[in-house]
Amino acid sequence: MSREAEIQLELEKLENQIKEKEKELREIKRERGVKLFAERIKELFEEVPELIRFEWEQYTPYFNDGSPCEFDVYPPSDFEVTKEFKDSLKEDVDYFSSYEDNYIYPLSKSENVKVRTLVNFKYELATSPDVMNSLFGDHAKVIVTKDSIEVIDIEKEHD
Repeated sequence: MSREAEIQLELEKLENQIKEKEKELREIKRERGVKLFAERIKELFEEVPELIRFEWEQYTPYFNDGSPCEFDVYPPSDFEVTKEFKDSLKEDVDYFSSYEDNYIYPLSKSENVKVRTLVNFKYELATSPDVMNSLFGDHAKVIVTKDSIEVIDIEKEHD
């Protein structure tokens, strides 16, 4: 084997080692990020104990009418809450009741502190696509309850 071939082989080995280390570090970053996100979710459920569950999807669309297709987070439009909490909001006209029994659609005009907390959380998700992508990946549905964060792989069909 020529000296140049030996050098090339050694450089390829180093490149493979670098890729493996990068992969390991990305996984450590994701695990730590998920842990931090779980702490944020715990805070949210403490701030709004009437919250039962919510979900969102995040993905890169396959078609965007000629514009670049970019990854985005589509935050929850509504949140499942206890019936008592939903009933307590009857005087608050700045939220919409969803078609399902215990779901609410929080609006930013609401003066209810807990509804505003949910609105602010939606904003956090919507303005953090890079973070959410690194935590849960592309083409994912994330379902959150007080006790769990479930990630389901999804695929969006071409329109």
